Amino acid sequence: MIQSVVIETLVGTLSRAQGTSVANSAACVDRPGRSAQNEGMESNETVTREFTIVIEAEPSRVWTALTSPEYTTEWWFANTVESTWQVGAPITFVDELGLPNILGEVLVFEPPSRLSTTFLPVWSNEVQQSGATRVDWQLSAFDDIGDAQSTRVNLTHSGVEPGSVLDRETTPGWEYLLESLKKLLER
Repeated sequence: MIQSVVIETLVGTLSRAQGTSVANSAACVDRPGRSAQNEGMESNETVTREFTIVIEAEPSRVWTALTSPEYTTEWWFANTVESTWQVGAPITFVDELGLPNILGEVLVFEPPSRLSTTFLPVWSNEVQQSGATRVDWQLSAFDDIGDAQSTRVNLTHSGVEPGSVLDRETTPGWEYLLESLKKLLER
C-alpha cells in the first residue's frame, strides 16, 4: 500500500491515508503550486507532487539506474533514456519501437545526488496538450537500522494542473516507477 498525504489546493483540507512505512513503499505529498495567473499570465492553478521512497542501495547505484539506458529499460516502462547529461542538453525517453514518450531538457545535473529536467510527455495527444512541467530527483544517503546503506529518493513533479490527464496518468505512474526502481535495485 502507498502511504500518502494530500494537501488539497482548492478546499484547503488536509487528509491522511495511512499505509506502510516509507522504507517499504513510495509516499506522495501534494503541495499547491504557483499559478501563472498570479504572475500576470492566464492559466490554471498547478500543484507539485512529491514522492519519496527508501531504496536499499547506495546513492551512486541508484544514480546509475536513473541515468543509464541499460537500467531505465528495466524499470521505466521499458523506455531507454537518451541524453549527454550536460545542462541544457535534451533528454528523451524512447520506447521499444524507437518512438519518444517523453521529451525534455536537463536543467541540473549533479551526480550522484541531484537531477532536474523539464518533462514534456508525448505518449498521447491528450497528455501532450498539458505542456511541459518540471521533474526534480534528489538522492541522499540514508542510514537504515539494517546493515546496508540505503538511499532516500525524493521525486518532485511541479507545474501539474490538478485533475488533468497528465495528473491522472503521472501520479500513479511515478509511484509505479519508484516501486519498480526499488525492486530492480533490491534484487
